[in-house]
Amino acid sequence: MWKPKTKRICSPEFSSKDYVSIQPWMGPARRVLRWAGINWIVSNRITGIGTASESCYLMHKRALGHAANSTEMDVRVGYDEKQDLSWSRATLFHGAKLLQSDGIVKMVHDGSAYVTS
Repeated sequence: MWKPKTKRICSPEFSSKDYVSIQPWMGPARRVLRWAGINWIVSNRITGIGTASESCYLMHKRALGHAANSTEMDVRVGYDEKQDLSWSRATLFHGAKLLQSDGIVKMVHDGSAYVTS
């Protein structure tokens, strides 16, 4: 069973095919769980994790924006014969921005039931 870094266990609804249309254990590895028409992303950086006042954010996809300067992307690839290794490096300038503050809802969640010792 998939376990996030925060030692939390998933609810049975995430792994039961009765509740989800995209099963998380079938196909390629994903960092997103899909349930109730929402893509759920687990993070260990939320405030109040493992307590009764855990913060949970619901965001609409149009509330956030992302831009990347792909025309000036710098990609280098090479081979070092002395060390017998290949290397690659890519540099890209990008950023994210909040576009609509009304598209983000903060909810308080009781996460104390999911914490394992």
